[in-house]
Amino acid sequence: MARPVVAFSLGGPKELVESSGAGLLATPYNVKEFSENVKSLALDKQRSFELGLKGRKYVEETLTIFKYAERFKEFLRIMV
Repeated sequence: MARPVVAFSLGGPKELVESSGAGLLATPYNVKEFSENVKSLALDKQRSFELGLKGRKYVEETLTIFKYAERFKEFLRIMV
């Protein structure tokens, strides 16, 4: 969807945002910081657009069924 992400800096969402550069992270459970990040993206359309494009590019290049299949094949090769 080419939209930026705002997430708490925890687990999977943290890893995806850091890997893709497609959004902003807030300190875990800090709702004020989270909402400030949302507001900053709502007010800065250019930055929001750029982060969204980074996310789309990341998904198209990294999170395809073919990439998952390659990783799974490698996993099986290691396990055998």
